[in-house]
Amino acid sequence: MKPAKTTLPNGIAILGPTASGKSALGIALAKAFSGEILSADSRQVYCGMDIGTAKESVADQQGVPHFGIDLINHDESYSLADFQTYAYKIIDAMLARESLPIVVGGSSLYVSAVVDGYVLPKAKPDAELRAELEQCSVEELASQLQQVDPGALAALGGHNKRFLIRAIEIAQQTQQDVQAQKTHGPKYSFLKLGVAIERDVLYERINARVGAMMQAGLVEETQQLRKQYPHNLPSMSSIGYAEIGAMLDGEISQEEAVEKIKQRTRHYAKRQLTWWRKDKDIVWVADHAEAIAAVTAFL
Repeated sequence: MKPAKTTLPNGIAILGPTASGKSALGIALAKAFSGEILSADSRQVYCGMDIGTAKESVADQQGVPHFGIDLINHDESYSLADFQTYAYKIIDAMLARESLPIVVGGSSLYVSAVVDGYVLPKAKPDAELRAELEQCSVEELASQLQQVDPGALAALGGHNKRFLIRAIEIAQQTQQDVQAQKTHGPKYSFLKLGVAIERDVLYERINARVGAMMQAGLVEETQQLRKQYPHNLPSMSSIGYAEIGAMLDGEISQEEAVEKIKQRTRHYAKRQLTWWRKDKDIVWVADHAEAIAAVTAFL
């Protein structure tokens, strides 16, 4: 299914689980259709978090402009509303240059906030709610967040108690708007392309990616970040960094850390797929040729 023709500016959104090949597809489409890429990833916004978030290197970007990466330091706060505001500004600039905006994600809620035009009021701190949630275990908090905002849980992985509490606080204040007021209407007409991949192939890619990250220096990258920032920051609860941090603290072996990263990444991929399979507007494509054909028909 493709969106009905509208007078809204066109864009492409590339969706799917981690390690499925979204970035490569985004670059291929950008080169084929004079596009630029906006990464919609809640962890790629952090400076210095390169290997563990699979950021595309300058060489890997192949000359295609990329946005949405290296936006903040680890001790700075950054909300879904902040990203949405940034994304709208970047997409408008792309359109002014007559470039095709290509959103690649990533973090399910980040993508949906932009593509579907969520109304996102700023969430104020709620001391009473926080005090109540502090009494809950990490597992109980993750279960609560799963109920009100599975996309946020998928984005952060569910290990850091403080971040889980903040996510629930935000979700409770904004979820009614997210569910009931998708819009003033979306700002853009997006063709949503989902990357179709068999589960066993996906898991093989995840395992291979984790191995490549270790060889590329994930341990050293984590060590450097821990020298610069407190260990309990929300960013450091991210997949890969939390497990390597536990290894560095002597809590688990390197072999155990690697296996935990693989397992947690697989669980994350399953949650991503669960989120996107609910969206009936997604056109699932098996390869670049199918994606190019779908974009050609859309434009």
